[in-house]
Amino acid sequence: MFSWLGNDDRRKKDPEVFQTVSDGLKKLYKTKLLPLEEYYKFHEFHSPALEDADFDNKPMILLVGQYSTGKTTFIRYLLEQDFPGMRIGPEPTTDSFIAVMQGDVEGVIPGNALVVDPKKPFRKLNAFGNAFLNRFVCAQLPNPVLESISVIDTPGILSGEKQRISRGEGLRTAVRYNMSRSGDLMQSQDFNKFQPLKNKLLETVDEMLAHDIAHLMILVRQEETQKPVQMVKGGAFEGTQNGPFGHGYGEGAGEGIDDADWVVARDKPMYDEIFYTLSPVNGKITGANAKREMVKSKLPNTVLGKIWKLADIDKDGLLDDEEFALANHLIKVKLEGHELPNDLPCHLIPPSKRKVIE
Repeated sequence: MFSWLGNDDRRKKDPEVFQTVSDGLKKLYKTKLLPLEEYYKFHEFHSPALEDADFDNKPMILLVGQYSTGKTTFIRYLLEQDFPGMRIGPEPTTDSFIAVMQGDVEGVIPGNALVVDPKKPFRKLNAFGNAFLNRFVCAQLPNPVLESISVIDTPGILSGEKQRISRGEGLRTAVRYNMSRSGDLMQSQDFNKFQPLKNKLLETVDEMLAHDIAHLMILVRQEETQKPVQMVKGGAFEGTQNGPFGHGYGEGAGEGIDDADWVVARDKPMYDEIFYTLSPVNGKITGANAKREMVKSKLPNTVLGKIWKLADIDKDGLLDDEEFALANHLIKVKLEGHELPNDLPCHLIPPSKRKVIE
């Protein structure tokens, strides 16, 4: 099997040995891949040819994220020391690309010098022009961590229009280029900050503030006119809320306050017809049966719960015919737009229960 492989004389040659992987990759690229790229003019429409520095340099980690999310602080923590050009603060501080690399002497190399250094993998950045090179530096320092990797710190991403104006298109293009060259991309994100708002969303909010808010203010004014007027308490105004001229007197839950008869008795025959269809036992219906009838009002459960507490006067978890009639009366009061009392008024207590309350 595979005997035909023995006829290939090229396989009988002794394999070539390289001291390092990078040496082997360099020769493989120059002898195999580079001629193919040159033949198809790959470098004219995609990217320049690779140089020795692209193989010899250490892996690069590119830090990208919003401002004040800890990119520079992370590098300082990783190196356990400050590096040249480092600036840390709550506002956008890092406004340049800083390549933190290993060096025998601590110092800063400007971008214009980096692009002409054949030992650095930044020669192709010359295509981005002086505007970018003026904001690109290399911070060198002796550090054991930098013997294995290089780290690139980037300016913090601003929000919305500020990013386009302050950073420019050149910065975004440079970030994309460095992403393709980096071995690892660490995106630093502070989840206590909102994501940058899109311009379309900001335009929608502006339109809402200009037009929709005006319509909402009309509704707010209508609601304010329906609110009860807050009366001044104490002094000469004490007692103005009492008596027949007080706010809401004789309305809603206050209806029948001056009547000798129980106000709920007017509609009790109608409520009794419903009561006896709910299978009362010993003259009382269960909470489940009462709920089945009360939810037909479509009031929120919180409101119905309050009505239940007001109507269940003896607190036994059951409703007799008077308590059931009272619950339906309170439902009618709420459906008419009136507020429910926090405590059941004396005139709403069923006559048979008044001695129990006293």
